[in-house]
Amino acid sequence: MKLGHLNTPSSGLPWETTAWRAGSRISFPPEKLTNGNFRWNWTATMGTGVDLRIAFEKEVFASTIRLELAGASALSCARILIPVENGEKAVGIYRAKEGGYFGKTVEIPVGAVSDTFIVRMTPGMVNLEMQEPEVIGAVFDEPVLYPTPAAVQWTEGKLPLEALDPAADDGHPDSIFALSYYKERLEEVKAFHTIPASWRRTVPAPAVPDLNTTTVWISHTDTIVPDGYRLKVTENGVSLEASNRLGLLYGVERLLEMTTADGVPCCCIEDRPYKEMRGFHFGLPPREEIPFLKKLLKTILIPYHYNQLIMEFAGGMRFDSHPEISEAWLEGNRKSMAGEIPEFPHGSMNSGGKLLEKDEVREFCEYARELGFELIPEVQSFGHVQYITYAHPDIAETDESVTERQMDTRNTDQPPSTYYHHSYCPQNPKSYEIIYDLIDEIVDIVKPPRFVHMGHDEIYQVGLCPKCKDVPHDVLYEMHVTAMHDYLAKKGLRMMIWADMMQPTERYKTWPAIERLPRDIVLLDFIWYFHFDLDMEDHLLPYGYDVVMGNLYSSHYPRYESRAKKERMIGGQVSTWCRIDEYTLAKKGKLYDLMYTGEMLWSDTYREDCREVYAKILYPRIMTIRDNIRGLNGFHRGYWARSTPVTAGGVPHALIEACAQIDRTPCLLREPVVIPIRETTDALRFIHTTLYREKRIVWEPLTRVGTYEVRYADGTTEEIAVEYDGNVRCWKYRFGDPLPEQYYRHMGYVGTWFADPILQTHTEDGEPVTLMALEWVNPHPEKEISEVVCREEETSAAGLVFCGLDCVELVK
Repeated sequence: MKLGHLNTPSSGLPWETTAWRAGSRISFPPEKLTNGNFRWNWTATMGTGVDLRIAFEKEVFASTIRLELAGASALSCARILIPVENGEKAVGIYRAKEGGYFGKTVEIPVGAVSDTFIVRMTPGMVNLEMQEPEVIGAVFDEPVLYPTPAAVQWTEGKLPLEALDPAADDGHPDSIFALSYYKERLEEVKAFHTIPASWRRTVPAPAVPDLNTTTVWISHTDTIVPDGYRLKVTENGVSLEASNRLGLLYGVERLLEMTTADGVPCCCIEDRPYKEMRGFHFGLPPREEIPFLKKLLKTILIPYHYNQLIMEFAGGMRFDSHPEISEAWLEGNRKSMAGEIPEFPHGSMNSGGKLLEKDEVREFCEYARELGFELIPEVQSFGHVQYITYAHPDIAETDESVTERQMDTRNTDQPPSTYYHHSYCPQNPKSYEIIYDLIDEIVDIVKPPRFVHMGHDEIYQVGLCPKCKDVPHDVLYEMHVTAMHDYLAKKGLRMMIWADMMQPTERYKTWPAIERLPRDIVLLDFIWYFHFDLDMEDHLLPYGYDVVMGNLYSSHYPRYESRAKKERMIGGQVSTWCRIDEYTLAKKGKLYDLMYTGEMLWSDTYREDCREVYAKILYPRIMTIRDNIRGLNGFHRGYWARSTPVTAGGVPHALIEACAQIDRTPCLLREPVVIPIRETTDALRFIHTTLYREKRIVWEPLTRVGTYEVRYADGTTEEIAVEYDGNVRCWKYRFGDPLPEQYYRHMGYVGTWFADPILQTHTEDGEPVTLMALEWVNPHPEKEISEVVCREEETSAAGLVFCGLDCVELVK
């Protein structure tokens, strides 16, 4: 796959750019300036418009087209079009505000495949001077691998699918484990590619080598960097080498990623990570969600090349040394869930507000460690210690004069409620006795090899009590950080902390301590999202600390490419800040974010302006990943449409035209629609959208905009909730586009998991159009479904549009 600026000599792609009067085939060549720019004099254009046709010798996928205007140039509109059979089709547009103009750099999202792109510009009454437009995108002329490997050399030939069975290892423990992992995963992949005969396409039979000499050989070597691997596929077999267990598992996943029903293309891959630390931060899972978390490790974290699990504990594990903390944790969460007291801080995200026993945590840690993940426990200390102070108010850092105050609900990182004691006193010896005991218990269970994360973020209550009120905040902060650092050092462990308290902001007075703390502390910098305009790590790096991009959300992190290149920027981590379960992670966009961010951390070729390319790569993979997590791996689907007695009344013409591309007729659900079924089916697929956006409040459940009621012949029913930004969205958006507002930074992706983009196209003007398909697996496939009733909620302002219903056959 070629990725990046395509109409440039470095891409190796032949192309030609010609100029025409807008909408015509009348040549309109510009004046070529000595600085390489083009220019059309305003007296020649007179506001009528210019077409630049950028023609390649082969089809390419354009993610974005960038216009770089110079001087006083200004446009009222720029459209991107592609040739089609009956003329031209708009695939992108950028308009100025009504009656206005725009200039300078403009990036127009496209997301379309063609060999020719027409940039139609409507200029103002000024000279139009610009550089040649940049077509940013990809050429999918070879198998697409994701995350992008460091180096790939493709050769002729394929290894047949059936030749992947004979496999062996060199006897090293990592190789033995990787071989077992490979055999388990291979069965899933083979099941996926064993297509039922009635659906199988005819393909050329591959040349079959001698299976007696064909094998998969997995071996350990010290000559490859940690987490890297070397994978060679020939017509006679496969060789996989790595220096550690995760590297071997990454190589296994890469091999299976390339596997098709036709076999595996021959190649040589030399792969290595861009960033050393590629982490996933989460709270302890609820007991019933431990199996889901284990599946998440295998279905997303290993295939997308993560290597660290940062596990926040709070009060979610039973502490033998302080049973009163565990009892208080249970009591506080119980009262909170009953509405008797405010929400218990970090309660639902740690064990679901309940308690895991030590053996349960130990077993999960052993499972993750066996897979090769580095485990890093987070022990919240100094700040966010309500799990301690709720049981020990005697050590809390308090000032009785502080009362509750109104907060800005647009801010998702608010100061804590004064109902709880947010911090403990850093000069009270009992504070240290307790936190050291908790460190000892957690380290004994997790057995971290290198790091313990000690929190230290958002310490809003500091320097308040009689002991501390006259001591500078930076001195108190230094005192506590140094004590934690030294305690861990005695155990042979390094410390991580959040870096916000070391940033020179008006909110905190602790930042001068940055000059006096041990330099082997790793700083996780998450305050970047309060200052999109600044590289906040520049306040930390000059002091010699290693910095990890904390809460690295690919939806909002600005200028990643330049920032990641800085010396001592050693990695990043995606955080959850929510309960661990499929529904919660999906509705907050975390699963898509993990997949997208995996490319950023693994590959040094990542480009911020290729978001459409990555979305195109990811969305076909999500159904398979979702099936794996839900235990449906290896199933194949057959669809047959049910006729729906509906019309397109009240639906915009552009949406009707879009639906016609998949032979559907959209219906605005002003009244309930009844669809007869009268047969059994394994699943149902609902194709739908909305006319308008619905509200999305980050701390509240998704807004229900409709209900699909499945009625069985025996009189029983099942209800399917249609939730905005969960399994349905407004039709005028691009799949994978993040919500732009800073407010949504912790959950920037919506509609990326529960429903699939069955259609992605454009309106006549070039605006994006997406239709979603929600697949509902029937819990009672043996029972006849009599009918399905589709209705919009009376309180919904979304305008739910129902476009069609398919019955689905699932076949192993």
